[in-house]
Amino acid sequence: MLFDTITSLSVGNGSVSRVESKNLRLFMNRNIRILFGLALLSFIAACSSSRNMPFESFSLEPETEKTLMQKIVKTENANVLTQISRFSAEYSGMQEQNNFKGFVRIAQDSLLMMSLSPAMGTEAMRFLLSPDTALTLNRLDFTYSRKSYSASNQMIPLPYELLEALLSYHFTTVLDDDFSLKIQDRMYLLEGEKNKQNYVAYAVDANYLVRKFYYKDFQSNTSVNVLYNSFLDLDGQKFPESIEVSIQNQSDMVLLRLTVKKVDFKDELSFPFSISSKYTRVF
Repeated sequence: MLFDTITSLSVGNGSVSRVESKNLRLFMNRNIRILFGLALLSFIAACSSSRNMPFESFSLEPETEKTLMQKIVKTENANVLTQISRFSAEYSGMQEQNNFKGFVRIAQDSLLMMSLSPAMGTEAMRFLLSPDTALTLNRLDFTYSRKSYSASNQMIPLPYELLEALLSYHFTTVLDDDFSLKIQDRMYLLEGEKNKQNYVAYAVDANYLVRKFYYKDFQSNTSVNVLYNSFLDLDGQKFPESIEVSIQNQSDMVLLRLTVKKVDFKDELSFPFSISSKYTRVF
């Protein structure tokens, strides 16, 4: 498995090389399984248990599924390596609120790293993910975990490819011929259902930007709503600036608001993940 021996990773030119290398604590520990929702993002008004995304209706030019997907590709982030150098986030749970900051690094189809820190403090949590593995480092309690990505679904409520797509704003790998298209509530709506296990929908505006996303896992009864409110213009490349997300299951409701401060597209990225001998493995 990719993380069996590594403590640090460097990525460049599409390849991966290995290199050896009383309140906040309670908040982090109680919310570790949904803090990665921060990797995801933030508030959107109430998650719907319906399979239809809640939007508003107006007339758009008709498109076929194929031509719409081609136009989406032209507006999305086409870079293999993406670094959200700085972001800030507001968290709201059932009984508490908090603010965070951090960074995200993504190597397409390979690795995703996220660092989370309190608004006025040093790093508290670090995540390193691949399509098959999830590593978590808790600097508050000096603990770490290593498990398969599929076994981390209580902490990360999305399949890896969807999580990567939403954070990198790159949807080519998750849009396929299984999606149906209709016009609903001022948006092109692409809908897909996989083996009756989950439902996914993307709402696309008249400029062919993905503006809303809805995911429902029927087995766990977990839903994720994402709203891209505004975009940065990076030399003609659009990238989300203000992102709102809600995550809901049978017992929890998490609302997040993410503001992207800086984005870089790199030729090389490092993914440092050192585990000190002072840290205890918890699972």
